[in-house]
Amino acid sequence: RKLDRTVKMARFRYKSSIEQLSLDDGRLDRNQIERLASCDFIKRKENIIITGSTGVGKSYLASALGHQACSLGYKVLYQH
Repeated sequence: RKLDRTVKMARFRYKSSIEQLSLDDGRLDRNQIERLASCDFIKRKENIIITGSTGVGKSYLASALGHQACSLGYKVLYQH
């Protein structure tokens, strides 16, 4: 229930997860996504910047990383 509550309070734009990301088309680097999914950048108090053209999946990727952070016990607020 805590995870559901945390995800609801985050107000994500998309219901996505790291497992749902398409890593086979070459647009995303599998190793980099795995490193980001560990959420170590949060522990180090670092930011990440996701850039790209319109419609390439930046918001979806941000939502997937946010869901991952929620599942690891972090509080998340999704703002676009």
